[in-house]
Amino acid sequence: MFTTLSRSFRASMIDFKRNLRLSFFTILFLLVALFFVDAFFLARVLTQTTIGAIEDRLDITLYFKDDAKEPDIFSFREEIQKLEGVKSVLYFSPDEVLQRFKDRHKADAPLLASLDLLEGNPLGARLVLDVASPLFFGVIKTRIIENPSASLLVNTDFTDNESLIARVSGFTRKVQQATTITALFFILMALLAVYSTMSIIVSGHAVDIRVMHMVGATPSFIRLPFVFLQMTYTLIALFLNAIVAGSAFFFLRTTLDAFFFGLPVNPVSVILSHVFLYSIWKVIGALLLVAIIAMAALRRYVRAT
Repeated sequence: MFTTLSRSFRASMIDFKRNLRLSFFTILFLLVALFFVDAFFLARVLTQTTIGAIEDRLDITLYFKDDAKEPDIFSFREEIQKLEGVKSVLYFSPDEVLQRFKDRHKADAPLLASLDLLEGNPLGARLVLDVASPLFFGVIKTRIIENPSASLLVNTDFTDNESLIARVSGFTRKVQQATTITALFFILMALLAVYSTMSIIVSGHAVDIRVMHMVGATPSFIRLPFVFLQMTYTLIALFLNAIVAGSAFFFLRTTLDAFFFGLPVNPVSVILSHVFLYSIWKVIGALLLVAIIAMAALRRYVRAT
């Protein structure tokens, strides 16, 4: 078994050296396809993580009039907690709201001075609703507006969250569609290149294959050198892809952090947490696809026994 594998590998290396130009262009096509697969992975992981992080921070803030009574607010909160999609409801008393306002604007001395001139607390209580998904926003908004206790409210704040989710979701769909179509196109081109390369190389060995059939060589013995050759192309492309992609990631880390500035996402950590498993599947998938394409190209010349 080891002798067969060793001879098959040596034969594949001989074909590799004899067809250097063909080998170069096959590796180049595979390399470009791998880059677009990486782009698809990057876009998908980052956009899904970003949307998930934003959804985890979704909330609706209900602002109450300053004369609203606590028992009425608590009763309203109990009704809201029963709504589908509401994970939790936090209550902030007028004093807590005022203190949070002062903490947030502690650097604005004129504003705080103006606030001290007012009699009493001008800010009312608030309820902050933690929402499970943006899909529930419409229903929750309608139920709040239709509730008789809505007359206690001064305002509701959930338009910004809805528009943010809509913008991010729309951008995500466009990025994923573009990267998916481009990646599939270059994967198809790479597989066609592998098939064409195999067909050219095998056709050049047509006489040798017929002789091997005549002397009783098994189909697997005939196929192995050609399959090894295509796997060699793939491994070289994967190796070059790892070097270039790793270098690009190292130099673009700062750019990624700047691009996602202000969003609850650490892009570098997200990529690093997924890259190991992704790399394993990429190597396995690439080798399997190339082996299948190589076997398909060999069917015409290698008879089953």
